[in-house]
Amino acid sequence: MLDLKAWCGLGRDDMQAQRARARGCRRRVRGQVWQKPQSSRRGGRGATALFGPVGAHAGPSRGDKGPHPPDKHFEWDWWTTISYSTLRRLLLIPLLLLVVALGTRYLVGLDREARIASAKREVAAAKRELSQLRGDAESRGYLVEWERAQELVAHAENSIVHQDYARARADAADARQKLRGAQAGVFDTGGRFVQVEGRVSVRRVGSLEWILARDSMVVNEGDLIRTASGSSAQIQSVSNDVHTVGPETTIKYERSSRDATTGRTKVAIEVSSGQVNVATARDTAPGSTNEVLTPNAQVSLGPATVARVGVHEGQDGKVDVYEGAANVAVRGQDIKVAKNEGLRVGATSFELNQLPDAPTLVTPPYYKVLLARELKGRPIELEWESIREARGYHIVVALSPLFTDLVSEVLDQPQTFLALKDPRQGDYYWRVAAVDRKGIEGSFSTPSRFRVSDVMPEGQPPALALSSIVSLGEGVILVEGKSQPGVYVTVDDGVRTYAQRAEHDGKFRKSFTVGRQGTNRIKVTARASNGLENTVEQSVNVRF
Repeated sequence: MLDLKAWCGLGRDDMQAQRARARGCRRRVRGQVWQKPQSSRRGGRGATALFGPVGAHAGPSRGDKGPHPPDKHFEWDWWTTISYSTLRRLLLIPLLLLVVALGTRYLVGLDREARIASAKREVAAAKRELSQLRGDAESRGYLVEWERAQELVAHAENSIVHQDYARARADAADARQKLRGAQAGVFDTGGRFVQVEGRVSVRRVGSLEWILARDSMVVNEGDLIRTASGSSAQIQSVSNDVHTVGPETTIKYERSSRDATTGRTKVAIEVSSGQVNVATARDTAPGSTNEVLTPNAQVSLGPATVARVGVHEGQDGKVDVYEGAANVAVRGQDIKVAKNEGLRVGATSFELNQLPDAPTLVTPPYYKVLLARELKGRPIELEWESIREARGYHIVVALSPLFTDLVSEVLDQPQTFLALKDPRQGDYYWRVAAVDRKGIEGSFSTPSRFRVSDVMPEGQPPALALSSIVSLGEGVILVEGKSQPGVYVTVDDGVRTYAQRAEHDGKFRKSFTVGRQGTNRIKVTARASNGLENTVEQSVNVRF
């Protein structure tokens, strides 16, 4: 035993005198466990340490037969004894913590090595299949799909270089699935992210890992897609249908395939929560289907249909059709939902309602550039045409085309204008929906875009040529002309402004009604995406 009394330089007489003085002032602390110290004369394994206040007693003197344990208390002494077994227990705790830390690090390292090895195996398998199927792709006519798979493998190899092993494995799996689909005669399967805003995650079929989505990323049949708050994504299917997944939405990309022989497409998604806007393609092969599945309804959409399908709290849902038509199977009944109709599906009932029309946006016109120095701190006036059955309007202004980066949102604006205060420089997107007296919201208008800038854009304005402006009788005027593909053309009769996008060949055609007989001055403006514009004015004699 280590005798700290001798080590500290205290003699036996000093210690006895000290103990005698301490007998009258001992303090007891209840609740402590008393332990009999082991004597150093009997070779006890112990060590003496300095703990308590001066005047305390640690154990028996030479003539004592031994201390008697007090009931449920401990007498603090100046000297006390800690056994070697206690020291071992105290040292065991940090040792155990060290072992746990090293073990955790080892397991994490093993998991990382497993993920790296899995990604490399998947990429190697995809490269091997590419090499084996090159000749078959040329002979059977799916070389385009083979080249797409080759691009995915190149992306996967690049992800490995940047140590993004989850994405590398996903891209390699996408390439292999595309090759398998092409071999089976289905040249196109799955879909592709057209645009991603915010945090959008994908869980591949057969995997438990969520990965972040990106533009142009492949979506496979069976994949789960989840958007966070303030996030959205657009997905294009093999039939060129577009699904816009709203914020806080979870869907399963159930099916997206095209038959190589007939050209027939089958597209289906399953919405668990949130809402999805669907725009189906106009030209599809006979027998093609496009479905949206919810917990309590099955929605079949026709071609050239624009609709919104939402699910609230797993039961209540809605199906709003803005263009085209849809057939909804709910509780054993088939309900046809036509243009500007909305179906509300509850836990035990459903209701079909008429939707208000979408407003027409007036100003600022599409692609308009507003100079900041001319605004001089004044708000920008947003204006739209009124809807007869509207009680109010829902206005959304954002800095992103999917309306996730919000600048302003007004849910029930009674007027047909809104002042956008303190605009900063940048591109703005805005849209308006009408709300009727029952509180039912209709379709949003076609989104418009304008820009606030310090300088006007440079370059040449778009070409604009009017082929004819004629009066068709009853106050109807027909305007035809040609500009450049993709530009926005506005027609202003002095009272209202009509807007439309030029076709892929640059041609445009617009008919409208004026309320004034005689000579009417018509102004036509073509505005490109950079803000440059070209205007032509012409008079027409209107008859009724």
